[in-house]
Amino acid sequence: MNASPSASEFDGAFAKKARGVERRRLGALALNGALFGLASGLVGAIALWRLGFGAERLACAALGALGALGALAGGVVGLRGRWSDTHLALYLDARLKSDETLTTAVAARTAGNSEPALAHVLEQGNVVLRKHAVTPVGPRVFQRLHWLVPVCALGIAFVSRLPLPPRATPGK
Repeated sequence: MNASPSASEFDGAFAKKARGVERRRLGALALNGALFGLASGLVGAIALWRLGFGAERLACAALGALGALGALAGGVVGLRGRWSDTHLALYLDARLKSDETLTTAVAARTAGNSEPALAHVLEQGNVVLRKHAVTPVGPRVFQRLHWLVPVCALGIAFVSRLPLPPRATPGK
């Protein structure tokens, strides 16, 4: 099958929009993972402080590395859960309010038929993509709970600097 100009234009424009959506999804998942990791690190730091661990408590600062580990885990989840072209087209159709024009074009393109209607479907997809070329359509990267990321990081640093609580003496 030879690629017509409208088919190659559609492929390029759709791939560009799809990369933007995937990049934003991946960023949001990485921030979710960082938040989970830092919150876990803060709970661990508080537990070590409350249990009265002294020298081991210096490892509290290392608990901040759980944030990086969480971000990495979120990125891996995002990469493993990539959306197919059809799912991306459905998402873009919903965000751009294009009545499943892109989904039809992707389905027709992947079917590989060379019917005359294919050129019309691809041209309609090109019109939608050209019309919304600069419209940001990806999911929100920063969500409401993400403000807790720096709070958890500062909390770990604060707890690691606190003086140990007084030890309870046995028999009292």
